[in-house]
Amino acid sequence: MTDVLVAVAALVLMEPVTALAHRFVMHGFGMGWHRSHHESPRTVLEANDLFPVVFAGVTIVILAIGVYCDERAAAARPHRHRRHRVRRRLPARPRRRDPSPTGILAAPGRPAPPLA
Repeated sequence: MTDVLVAVAALVLMEPVTALAHRFVMHGFGMGWHRSHHESPRTVLEANDLFPVVFAGVTIVILAIGVYCDERAAAARPHRHRRHRVRRRLPARPRRRDPSPTGILAAPGRPAPPLA
């Protein structure tokens, strides 16, 4: 379910981002490349086709940096294999009840009290 929500959120949030990128990047400082898109085609490829190549290159670089940083962070963390995980200390077992009629347990290293 989380995967579906992430996909829908990406779709909803990226549409305005692409519209803003088209308006301010392609029709702004990138108009030199984008102008070929608004003219009649002269060749199979036009200068506007550089935008997906550049955007893909930027995406690949950002993903590579993220993977590299994640691997460095993982290498810095101590490795704990499933079999070697730290075991939690179990609580002490309750002492057995003294079967003597007095019901008093002897302290370790001391004899039990005499029976009356």
